[in-house]
Amino acid sequence: MDQQSSIFDAFYGLQDYNRQKDYICTHVTQKNTVTILDEETMTPKKKTRQVARKFFLTVNGEKVQVCKRFFLGTLSVGHAYVQHALGNAQDGVFSGQDGRGKHTPGNKTSEEDRRRVRKHIESFPCLESHYCRKSSGRKFLDETLSIKEMYRLFTQDCASEGVVPVSSSIYRQTFVTEYNLAFHKPKKDLCLLCSLYHDAQKNNTVTPELEADYREHQEKKQESRQEKTNDKKLAQENNEISVATFDLESVLSTPCNNISQTHYKRKLAVYNLSIYNLASKEGQCFVWDETHGRKGSCEIATCLFHHLKCLPPQVKHVILYSDTCTGQNRNQYVAAALLQAVQQLPNLECIDQKFLTSGHTHMECDSMHSAIETAKKKIQVAIPDQWHYVIECARLSQPYTVHELEFGDFIDYKKVAASTMRNTKTDAAGNRINWLQISWFRFQKEDPDTVFFKYRMKDDFQQLKIRGGRRGRTPCMTTELPSRYLERQPISAVKKADLMDLCRLNVIPQKHHHFYEGLPCSLSAPDRLPEPDITEDVDTDEG
Repeated sequence: MDQQSSIFDAFYGLQDYNRQKDYICTHVTQKNTVTILDEETMTPKKKTRQVARKFFLTVNGEKVQVCKRFFLGTLSVGHAYVQHALGNAQDGVFSGQDGRGKHTPGNKTSEEDRRRVRKHIESFPCLESHYCRKSSGRKFLDETLSIKEMYRLFTQDCASEGVVPVSSSIYRQTFVTEYNLAFHKPKKDLCLLCSLYHDAQKNNTVTPELEADYREHQEKKQESRQEKTNDKKLAQENNEISVATFDLESVLSTPCNNISQTHYKRKLAVYNLSIYNLASKEGQCFVWDETHGRKGSCEIATCLFHHLKCLPPQVKHVILYSDTCTGQNRNQYVAAALLQAVQQLPNLECIDQKFLTSGHTHMECDSMHSAIETAKKKIQVAIPDQWHYVIECARLSQPYTVHELEFGDFIDYKKVAASTMRNTKTDAAGNRINWLQISWFRFQKEDPDTVFFKYRMKDDFQQLKIRGGRRGRTPCMTTELPSRYLERQPISAVKKADLMDLCRLNVIPQKHHHFYEGLPCSLSAPDRLPEPDITEDVDTDEG
């Protein structure tokens, strides 16, 4: 048995196909069998074998004859292996070529099929994220898509062309291995710090610094949640207090339908800022499309100002909750708008703007977005105006109020901030202000030149003197607010072309073609798709 193992190891230790076949040739001899004539007919008898073979194994330097079965079993080879070696032998040396792995498998996906898959994947509009902190080269597809949905559309295209589609696994493999693509999915409550801590905890790599950061983070989360609970109770008991949460919904792409051609085209972006009153449970939606404005701080501030103007006259104290997106909510432009509002609106005495902890920002207004997302699956939308009906149908018992905004409604609060907030960098004690860490702003009618703020809910208020160290009058809160836009904003030429294609295909009903024909466009306008979620330190007011 030990000798068999040694022979086996020596054979496979050769590690070369030709040398192993040479071994077979030198350890098997063969000669033609003798032809025997039939005595009666004098014709050759039928042979059972054409050749006679002898099998040998080398033991202690000498060749020892063995039976065929023992030979094949010792080397763990088959009859065909020996047959191939001897059939390609010349002068006792193997002269054939190794053909293994050189034949095209019968189930191999052809290059033509691969090209068809690539062409289909590349037919969907995608863009780089404008808001990633690091440039990864990743591009994003529309949030309504998935690999499963793309493959479904692919099979439809193949059926129309009369070709057999590749399998879903081949389509998925091509998508994953050849492209750096992702689908925009809301990541509202993906907490990076919590994820980092839990991963480190699993690997036993939690550092004292990470432990301290995590504990402080958890304390802030509990503080903000408890603060909102307390404020909600106050509003329910006192009609002079209004408490609301607000947030932007994911982009409402228009047209919105189940027609496959829509997936291959760029669509018009419609934005919706939802504001939910915690006491009355009333919901307000401020809606506009991308030709009337972006979705930056000036647009958010304008919507908040409209909301404040719509409050009942008995309301004196307003408390607003939002996430910590600095580009939209936590910045000097929204602060200037709220400071302006508390001075201009006669019934208001105090406005508090509070921020939930990053990564833990589930709010009541999210239920509005969920209801709208459900409603839009039942109603086809051809033009932006039709979102009004979808939003109203989202909640039948107490329909949401819809405010449709146009470019002339938006205020340029960047200019307002420049003229009224001369100081935004240092507090009254001379310390530099970290806007990214502020959890609470307060604006009071009796303090027109002061913004009060906290880094923690439990802290005492610090003061930001908006006129800085300059003496003289408080900066004037003008009643004439500058417009953010003087005309509708153009969309990109490629987006306009895609929308007109949908009109020509009658995906968009003919009665709505005039709307899309009238959309302004420009070759210099950036090509925009619905963006991945915005990071905390980015302002979306571009251009």
